[in-house]
Amino acid sequence: MNSEKEDLRVRRTRTLLYKAILEIINNHSFESITVKQICEHAMVNRATFYKYFMDKYHLLSEAFRELSSQEVIISKDDLSPRDMFKQGLIFANNHKNLFMQVLSEERDSLRGIIKEELRGGLRGHLAIKHSLPNDSIMLDLLTEAHTGAVINVIFWCLENNIKTETEEIYKVFDNFHL
Repeated sequence: MNSEKEDLRVRRTRTLLYKAILEIINNHSFESITVKQICEHAMVNRATFYKYFMDKYHLLSEAFRELSSQEVIISKDDLSPRDMFKQGLIFANNHKNLFMQVLSEERDSLRGIIKEELRGGLRGHLAIKHSLPNDSIMLDLLTEAHTGAVINVIFWCLENNIKTETEEIYKVFDNFHL
């Protein structure tokens, strides 16, 4: 019973911190947000924050993963570039402020949050499609090229208010060969 209560408290604390960072980022640049602000918004002690997260980047990464796991499966092993883009664009439009913040930042650690999630799914699809072994440099290159293309086109769509109903863009990903 005690450990079950503790697990609920841990989940509650994490959820409060996830919600805090996602709410604050709607009104402030990520770079300007402090751990103190996050803790005050979540009504969580700063020491408790550091018990679960190394820094605000770690928190944002975990919050993003939690959010994406609830809404979309973007790390599925056999997701095609088209499906990855479609799922990613739906998710990005649902959380436009978050994506605009993360994708417009120049810091690799922020873009890396999204890149890491996309890589897994695309890698599996590309390995099968091109009959490449997992340790192939060609698979690494194809994965990085497709991941970059998906991220950059999603950002372009957000900047230009392009929604998910754009079949023409999806067709580009069907024919995207490197």
